[in-house]
Amino acid sequence: MELIVPSGVLDAFGLAGPDFKAVRHGQGLINLSINLTHREAKGNTWLLQRINTTVFVHPEAIAHNWKLAVETIKKRDADYFIIEFLPTLSGSDFHRDKEGAYWRLLPFVQGSTSYESVVDPQQAWSAARAFGMFCNLLRGAPVHRFHETIKGFHDLDLRVRQLKASLTTDSANRLKSAADCLSEIDQFNWIRDYYISLVNHPAIPLRVMHMDAKLNNVLFRSNSNNALCLVDFDTLMPGYIFSDMGDMVRTMVCGTNEEELISRDAAFRPEYFEALIQGYSETARESLTPAERDALAYSGLILVYMQAIRFLADYLAGDIYYAVTYDRHNLKRAEGQLRLLKSFAEHTDFMKQTVIKVFG
Repeated sequence: MELIVPSGVLDAFGLAGPDFKAVRHGQGLINLSINLTHREAKGNTWLLQRINTTVFVHPEAIAHNWKLAVETIKKRDADYFIIEFLPTLSGSDFHRDKEGAYWRLLPFVQGSTSYESVVDPQQAWSAARAFGMFCNLLRGAPVHRFHETIKGFHDLDLRVRQLKASLTTDSANRLKSAADCLSEIDQFNWIRDYYISLVNHPAIPLRVMHMDAKLNNVLFRSNSNNALCLVDFDTLMPGYIFSDMGDMVRTMVCGTNEEELISRDAAFRPEYFEALIQGYSETARESLTPAERDALAYSGLILVYMQAIRFLADYLAGDIYYAVTYDRHNLKRAEGQLRLLKSFAEHTDFMKQTVIKVFG
């Protein structure tokens, strides 16, 4: 279905609105992404995005981090392909419409495609290589110059404390319906303790990480499993090595996305975990400390546990972060993540042995 872009937005970027067809792009839950295709000039395509300022309170921090990462990477590898902002005619990174919404324009990468789910270990391997390369190129980056675009985004200890705080208010009157889910989360509190030990470990350095390392944030060459580039750097910020690997494990090893997990059982696919570790090791090995390598085995557990808490906290708060289509949507998402967590926990020994086998 064709969308109507607010008046003046395309003009700000030097594009004539009537010349472009606007349709929704992807299945993102946060920002609105729109494909702009010229009605006559074949191949003249752009990606327009409206930033969710409820989530990203300071969009300027996104642009700052993105450009600083490009600058850092290009000093190490001038040929590395990374998508960059297209400025407005006035030279700004964003255009603000009459309602105060932030809009940005990005080039649409021709000859590329993206996938919502991984169906071949080769895809997982290629995606992991791409994220590993990104990590390697940002080694030694001036972490102190990068901003947190979402405060405490992957801070598991903070997420647990926020969840506990929501229990005392029950602002949406949903506490009773979440009782079973809360009980299961308590059973895995050891993951929080392990997380705290990691972030206080002297050999686990703070790095600049992508922080949303999912398959749909990798562009592949059309009709192939070869990764072309990474996309969506809105959450690019200081973090730890387990964040990116954890998101990859969470979203690629089970073969079932967050919505499908609501109604389907979670399954651990060992060949996909091995492909992720193998791919990441090929491009990030020289950047990682021994302690970071060990942490990779537990990265999926950390991120799945955190995601379950985030879905449940949003449910208890009244669904203010994640888009929902029915009353208990976020509660069902949390339950799905907990089923996934149980499945992953049963394969902890396998994950540890795989990391040892691959890294030596």
